[in-house]
Amino acid sequence: MSLLAPLRLLWCAAAVSGTLYLRQPPVGDTAGSELAQLSTGNPLLCGMHCNIAGSGCVGFHHAGSTCRLFSALYAGLDGTFVRQLRSVPAGYSACGRTAYRILPPMGRDLAKAACAQQPGGRMAIPIAADERNCVSQLGAEANAIPGFNPANLEHPSAIYIGVLVHGPAPSYTYTDLENNPLELPADVWEAGQPNDGRDLAYATLTDGLYTDWHSWGILMNVCELGLFE
Repeated sequence: MSLLAPLRLLWCAAAVSGTLYLRQPPVGDTAGSELAQLSTGNPLLCGMHCNIAGSGCVGFHHAGSTCRLFSALYAGLDGTFVRQLRSVPAGYSACGRTAYRILPPMGRDLAKAACAQQPGGRMAIPIAADERNCVSQLGAEANAIPGFNPANLEHPSAIYIGVLVHGPAPSYTYTDLENNPLELPADVWEAGQPNDGRDLAYATLTDGLYTDWHSWGILMNVCELGLFE
């Protein structure tokens, strides 16, 4: 196979490290919210940079040696590719680029294992306001989930999420459940939070805002799954 063959395959679609991008029909100039612009030799490398940028990159445009990455796309001239969404698994609800699932009351270790049963799934870390509000709404509707018994909950509206709060106060740091560092904007927190002051606390979501949680009791838990292939 010649070196040009992979580029011929890009006429309709591009598969980059397992991620599928579909080529968009030309619609005027490429319009959208640009994440970055860099120099690459071909569309495959441009797609790899979109993959590296994570779920914030919804597509890319490559022309000549210029690669443009986008967080939103409204139109695309020839050479624009958009990352494709996977189907939403049963039990999950889509909120933008992420699907969430509220679990019946159970301990955190069990919840973490339950989230991991879905390939790519984990305890949720909703950061954007629309994500946090979506998860809180799903929690409010959780009484309809078969087998869900609110009487088992230590707190009826708090939802465990996949964030650990490391003290002591006031120099808090944050990680996911695998101890990977997280950068959290101040506006995710309820006023006065975090305030537990301990060396380790879990974060919960209540009414769209984070609080730290000193108890290890039974709460709702939420899984998340990215919808990009």
